[in-house]
Amino acid sequence: MAYLINTAIASAMVVITAMTYASPVLLTVAWVRRLKGTQHDGVRQKAGWLSLMLGSVAFILFIVAIEVSPDPGSAEFEIWFAKWLKISSVASCVAFVASVVGAGRMQWAVRISAATPPLALLVAKILE
Repeated sequence: MAYLINTAIASAMVVITAMTYASPVLLTVAWVRRLKGTQHDGVRQKAGWLSLMLGSVAFILFIVAIEVSPDPGSAEFEIWFAKWLKISSVASCVAFVASVVGAGRMQWAVRISAATPPLALLVAKILE
């Protein structure tokens, strides 16, 4: 039973790592396709643009949080982790909900990129 649990955790970590490295590429492709596409003025299209912007902001906040983090295991890291996990989770949740409501090209990529930062932070905490 422990083997199955360890395998599931290791598999989830591999998937989240792949999502983390794929997110910048997916967001770049989504931005290029959206900017080259035709413009629609519907509410769902605006929500799609909002989700793309918020997903990008959430991922940028995640990268900044990783770059400025203190050494893992220190007391400062625990405070930093709690703060950035909340910020990242809120930005990612709003982007994810907007991507579900919104319409447009590559909304699936926005959903993946929006889900990545909190999951990657949790994996970082597990690996600490």
